[in-house]
Amino acid sequence: MNDHHSSSDLLPLYALGVLSEPERAQIEAWLAQSAEAREALKEYQAMFTALAATVPLRKAPASLTSDFRDRLAAIATNAPAPQKSGKLPVRRLRWVVALAALLLIGITGIAAYALVVAQNNAQTLQAILLNNKATRVALVPQNGASGTLTFIRVDSNSNCVLEGQLPLLPSEEQYQLWLVNQNGERESSLVFDGVQEFHQWLMAVPDVNDHYVAVSITVEKRGGSTAPTSPPVFANQLPE
Repeated sequence: MNDHHSSSDLLPLYALGVLSEPERAQIEAWLAQSAEAREALKEYQAMFTALAATVPLRKAPASLTSDFRDRLAAIATNAPAPQKSGKLPVRRLRWVVALAALLLIGITGIAAYALVVAQNNAQTLQAILLNNKATRVALVPQNGASGTLTFIRVDSNSNCVLEGQLPLLPSEEQYQLWLVNQNGERESSLVFDGVQEFHQWLMAVPDVNDHYVAVSITVEKRGGSTAPTSPPVFANQLPE
C-alpha cells in the first residue's frame, strides 16, 4: 500500500460503511496486509458500537435507518476541501465531518424517535386503562413484602399494565414480573426498578395466544433472570 496515511484517514468511514467501491477495495487490500490496520479497525468498530448502544432498545423503522445512512454517505462524499492553510488533509476532513454529522443527526433522530415511541406507549397504556373490559387483579404481598400493585390486562391485547408502588432495591437488584401459564411455566414480561411514588408500567405479553393463570413478581439480579431465583414478593391468580 503506497499511501497508508490516506488509507488510515478512510478507515473510520469504512467502519461506518459509507465508502465508495474503489475506496472500500483500497481499504480491504490494506487490511489484508496490515495487522495494525485490522487492530485500528476494531477500535473504530468498538467506538461506533458503543455509540449505537445509546439508542433505545426498540428497533428504528427501516426507512429511518436507510435515510440516515444515505445522508451520512452524502456528507462523507461531498465534504468541502480545506484551504491551503488548513492542517487536515481532505480525506481526514471528510471523516471528521462525517463523524460530526453522525453525532448531530443521530442524536436528533434518536430524540425524535424516542419521543414518538413515548407518545405511542402513553396512548397504548391509556387505552388499556380506559377499556371497560379490562381485567384488574390486585397482587398480594408475599413473604413480608410491602407496597401495592395492580395488574391490568385486556384479552387478546399484546400489552398489559402494572400500576402501583414498590420499595426501592439495592442498585444490583430489580423486580421481575412473571406470567404463569396453564403448564406452570413462568414467562418474563417486565424487569423494573422500585419507585417511591405511584407509577404505571406498560409491558408486552410474551404470547398473546397463551392463557395465563397467575402473576408473580420476584427480586432478581439487575437485568433479570431467565427463571425465578427467589420466592415471590407479590402474586395472585388471574380469573378464568
